[in-house]
Amino acid sequence: TLLRFCYWIPMGFMMKTEVCRLLIYRFLDVPEFQNVTLKCLTEIASISRDQTREYQEEYVELFRSTIQQLKKIIPIEYDLRKAYASGQDAQQSFIQNLGLFLQIYLKNYAELAEQHCKDELLDALRYLVKISEVEDTEVFKVTLEFWNSLAGELYRESPSGNYIHANLAFNNPQQGPDPIWFSDDYVPISEAIPPRREFYLNVST
Repeated sequence: TLLRFCYWIPMGFMMKTEVCRLLIYRFLDVPEFQNVTLKCLTEIASISRDQTREYQEEYVELFRSTIQQLKKIIPIEYDLRKAYASGQDAQQSFIQNLGLFLQIYLKNYAELAEQHCKDELLDALRYLVKISEVEDTEVFKVTLEFWNSLAGELYRESPSGNYIHANLAFNNPQQGPDPIWFSDDYVPISEAIPPRREFYLNVST
């Protein structure tokens, strides 16, 4: 019932009452409610940041709590590709719905997560990496949309010409390093990688 009317419920009621906490702590770990709970959380995450500026703290807490609860249900190291291949419809739907929730939340609120809950953000990205390995076209499309959006955003913030890739500087086994890469015209690689891109390198390499 909540899922059907989620769009019509006033934001103040949704974010300032116990609704989100009930979804995360009472229903997310109950198998028969897991998928509908993720769908409700996805609906909440799909509201653009422009419409939720007075609830930024609540959106951070929603993400932090959801990831912490998910880690109790599905350990980070769990093989989601194998679980999807051998799972029933409900388990497969859960993995797909999880990917959709993470993709939509991070599309709208990644900046908030970067500022306030980096550990949970890294865990969410690790989940997305594992979901990306699932051998299902529709599931892969969900994660591909996120990775494509993230890669484009990081590139636009700092085009690749602003730093030197390690392969260009050091990986020439036949000729050895080319001295031109060490001239004063270039910033050392460790200093040249933008901080935000360096953060995402933890899971994107």
